[in-house]
Amino acid sequence: MNSTPMLMSEVDRCGDQCVACARACVKALYHHCLTAGGAHVAVPHVQLMTDCSEMCTVAANFMTRGSPRHAAVCSLCADLCQACAEDCATLGGMEESVSACQECAKSCRAMAG
Repeated sequence: MNSTPMLMSEVDRCGDQCVACARACVKALYHHCLTAGGAHVAVPHVQLMTDCSEMCTVAANFMTRGSPRHAAVCSLCADLCQACAEDCATLGGMEESVSACQECAKSCRAMAG
């Protein structure tokens, strides 16, 4: 019985990190990338940031519902977040997104098992 509250807090923490990551990616995309232009608005980068944001939202929803499939979703979310963090770091100027994506990737990997 003691493991259930701990597990729930880990799930809640991961869900919160997913929501924060989704928000950070949308914020960076609309308030940094569209202004910066160039490589920041290249289709692959915009698609990756959008994929990351949307997958984070899906993962948070799966965890909130207690879906037995959340581990599979979290695995994909971790992969997308890691790729997004790397891409954003390469382009620069998106430190908040890089940090949020890295934290979310780490947390989702733990959830994925």
